[in-house]
Amino acid sequence: MSVSPGFPPPDPALNRYFEWNTEVKMIFWDPATRLKIRPQPMSAPCTNSTRLQDGSYLVAVTLAPGFLPTLGDLVTVSLRYSSRAGEAIPSYYRGIYNVFSSTKVETTGVSIYGGAGFGILEWGGGGGHLYRNITISRRASPPYPRRLLSTNLDGFHSFSVHTGGTLEQSVIAHMGDDFANVHNRIWIGFNFSVDGFWILDPGDALLCTDGDGDCFSSHSADALQIGDEIGVFNLTDLTHDFNVTVRSIRQATDPGIVELVRGLPERLAGPPWNKKFVGFVKDAIRAYQVTTGPLPPRTPGFAYMEFYSQGSAQAVVRDNYFLDSYDSCFRAQGSGLVIANNTFDGASSGMSVVVDEFWLEGSLGLRDVAIVGNRFENVTSCQQETTCFTVGPTVSGVVIKDNVFVGDSLEVKTKKSGPWHASPQN
Repeated sequence: MSVSPGFPPPDPALNRYFEWNTEVKMIFWDPATRLKIRPQPMSAPCTNSTRLQDGSYLVAVTLAPGFLPTLGDLVTVSLRYSSRAGEAIPSYYRGIYNVFSSTKVETTGVSIYGGAGFGILEWGGGGGHLYRNITISRRASPPYPRRLLSTNLDGFHSFSVHTGGTLEQSVIAHMGDDFANVHNRIWIGFNFSVDGFWILDPGDALLCTDGDGDCFSSHSADALQIGDEIGVFNLTDLTHDFNVTVRSIRQATDPGIVELVRGLPERLAGPPWNKKFVGFVKDAIRAYQVTTGPLPPRTPGFAYMEFYSQGSAQAVVRDNYFLDSYDSCFRAQGSGLVIANNTFDGASSGMSVVVDEFWLEGSLGLRDVAIVGNRFENVTSCQQETTCFTVGPTVSGVVIKDNVFVGDSLEVKTKKSGPWHASPQN
């Protein structure tokens, strides 16, 4: 491949970036429409590159069977930044426009034309923010280079605020992941006693101090207060066991406890639990001891935890235009979420109303999600309503009605590329 005019050539030692990052995505674009080719494999991983004598690059990429790009297709190579070599990013959610530990912030008329993280990331605090007349897209006019991607991750991402934000009358386009995601963090409970337990907090948003570039992971458990309620859920089937009220909480500093908790994800990946989690950064994982008062009897072992005060509940996404997602239309994982009167134009998959154990994302008691009056155009999986929405078995109170489905994503605004159908997983 050759580098487009206006962009600096990659470092000749480009392979060091492949070694540093566990996920390097290559995305294929139609040169005529400058929209993503559909269907195409999610997260086509690049492994190495060689600079040729003519200045172009030979890049090794793993493609799904049945998908072959065409000579002249446009490509973007996106480094999904890790914290360090060999480790992924989930302990360090990062955004371009960040609203952290705040309440009722109003943002209007903001435009974002490029960045390596989420377009908008809200995390922590009372939430209830308003985002109106937002544009997240690629800049269209010279003298700027003609870009393909706007952001490298989700357009809008709401994460562990008390009340989810309202996004309305906005345009979000050409991102390198989902249009939007609203969710809580799931924690892992262990070492249950008669009046408390320990929790594993894998880390949340990336925080950086000004000036010196010192960055670290935030932890939602630090925001827990006496009197907050925690839901305890069965690790196997996600059923609700009981609720408890926090009487005290402290972070573990004993090296033995710290080492123990950092090894729990690998332990849970094996039998009898067989719970596979994404690669959280071990240095970001913390253990907290919570006392609650007398606990009901339960089988010793592990459990999932939900902090009800950080559920990103009651978020509203309405009257927006979403264009050309790399992955899904929406990961709807917050209770009380309303998704209404939006247009979703171009995506690989529809909407998932689920608890995502792999990423430890979602409200464990997920309920009362309304998906009403939306228009789905050129979404690969949305040929009909039954294939557009995935609702988890533990989710209740989901209302899906009055949505419109238009166009076949293999024929409209895209080109046929073989029989391979994209997976909704990224």
